[in-house]
Amino acid sequence: MLGGLFVAVVLIAGLAWAFDSLFKKLDKLKEENEKLKKLAYTDTLTGLMTRRAWEPSFEHMLSMLREASDRRADVGEHSVSVMMIDIDHFKSVNDTFGHAAGDVILRKVAQAIKDTLRKTDLVCRWGGEEIVVALDNISKESVIVMAEKVRVAVANLRFPECGDEFKVTVSIGVAVLHERNPKVKLVDHADAALYEAKESGRDQVIYREVGQGGGYQDEKLN
Repeated sequence: MLGGLFVAVVLIAGLAWAFDSLFKKLDKLKEENEKLKKLAYTDTLTGLMTRRAWEPSFEHMLSMLREASDRRADVGEHSVSVMMIDIDHFKSVNDTFGHAAGDVILRKVAQAIKDTLRKTDLVCRWGGEEIVVALDNISKESVIVMAEKVRVAVANLRFPECGDEFKVTVSIGVAVLHERNPKVKLVDHADAALYEAKESGRDQVIYREVGQGGGYQDEKLN
């Protein structure tokens, strides 16, 4: 009798240990998966979203715009805007001061941009020194003001690593769409506006309003 009870106790203790070990392994696996997910969706240098995280969130913004249009709501109240932001002459910065200084500059610029925007805006490191932002439910006037605030915020940054007087500027292309049109590639329009800003002298904002048929009108803001 006692022998059987002893065996049962040992078996129960062994099962408890096995389950405890299994749960610890599962917790560790969950923790590792969370770390991998964070690496996939967060840029390690800037802390901004990666393209992998940004693109589905941006598509959701566009689908919400389409739903608003389908309900025949006031489309002027529902829009999606994209800012494409590029640090001017960044290659020369890396060549002159080194990549470590370039990383510091990129982190500070990214933080300044994020701090200037709304918490609901989607801010992503697009690649290299390019940052893309998606904004919804914002008027033309407000997005223009926001883009100019971003430009000024970056221009006001200082980088002791590169000298007391050193500063960087950004060129910004903005594209806005008021009604969902699957044929309109808003990011491409913002990128084209950015190219125009850089070709026109840099350190400026070019605004592009995209029509339903894909036509557009550009406006130089400064």
